[in-house]
Amino acid sequence: MELSIFEDLPDDIKKDYMINFMSVKDINTLCSINNDYISICQDEELWLKLIYRDFGLPRNNRIIDNLKEIIEINNKRYYYSVYKLLAKIKILKRYSIDILIDIFLKTNKSTVYNIYERLLVDKSFENLEEIKLILKEIYTDTISDSIPQYVQRKNDIVDLLRSLIKRLKQRQLALLVFSFNQKGEKILNKLDAGLFNGSISNYHKNIDIYAVLDPDLTELFNSNTDLSFFTLIKLIQDNYTLENLVFFLNKYLSQITKTFIMDKYNNLIQLVIDTTSSFFANILSTIPPTDLIFINRVNHIAKFVIGKYIDLIDLNRLPSQEESVEILLEILDHINNNIEIKTTSSTNQRNIDKMKLDALKNITIPQKYKIDGLMHFLTL
Repeated sequence: MELSIFEDLPDDIKKDYMINFMSVKDINTLCSINNDYISICQDEELWLKLIYRDFGLPRNNRIIDNLKEIIEINNKRYYYSVYKLLAKIKILKRYSIDILIDIFLKTNKSTVYNIYERLLVDKSFENLEEIKLILKEIYTDTISDSIPQYVQRKNDIVDLLRSLIKRLKQRQLALLVFSFNQKGEKILNKLDAGLFNGSISNYHKNIDIYAVLDPDLTELFNSNTDLSFFTLIKLIQDNYTLENLVFFLNKYLSQITKTFIMDKYNNLIQLVIDTTSSFFANILSTIPPTDLIFINRVNHIAKFVIGKYIDLIDLNRLPSQEESVEILLEILDHINNNIEIKTTSSTNQRNIDKMKLDALKNITIPQKYKIDGLMHFLTL
């Protein structure tokens, strides 16, 4: 809309236009360069509607009034101040979480949850993963008394942070589950829109009703094939930080399927251990495979090899048993070629092998590859 036409409109229509079509940045810019709009920008009704538009808090929501414990209620621009506070929280960086904790300490958990969960809905799975790391960092700092102002209410704040992490994981699970369904994104968008006008509890009830596994996927997971096994195990490993995923999937697996999955997983572990043991027995020729240190190193490396192997699996072309062994040998060869030891011309083969064996313990196993516990809960 041209500015000249916009200026001729009644203030109420200008206000509606701002709410429907303009960002807050543009609104503030307009008001800063044109004195004719100052009265509109100072209108609390405008900011109350913008709070609903951008943060999902309707005017009759008690949460807005609860923030009077943070913002001076006699402030003539109370709703504008509320908007600015919520804008800082919406970014959900470390200082945003600190603000939420301050709100909790001065109000209650309900106020925090109502703000927090509404601000999660526009975050991607990756965004949520970053926020989760921030929450865990603050949790660790709180537990260790590294934040002096939290010490007095330490237990309460720890409980709050645990709950925030749990709610974030629930959101991640919802995003993942709805992504399995062709119409999932559309359904989730409708449920999210309902959160703006309803309660948190009703929102969660609706999520539980509609967040179900697609029938075709349920059938695949229970087909007891190599494809079903590797589809499941890759899904779990790729989403290793989402512990509640395995409990969700568990509900859709038959007991026969659970037994099949565990047997396949144990067979894979054994194949990797046997291949790893044979590989290093040839490389470290002076150390017998029955040596306890050798066995421990093999078991350690096997965890890395299994994880790497799962990462490399192409679901569109699953390898045969022979091809799997070839993939494992390539992974092991890469590990061996990257072992660094310091030797001299006088170092004998026995000591070289000992140094290589010792170096194997320093290979870090990514957290992503530590899925034994997740597989246990998947097949309970």
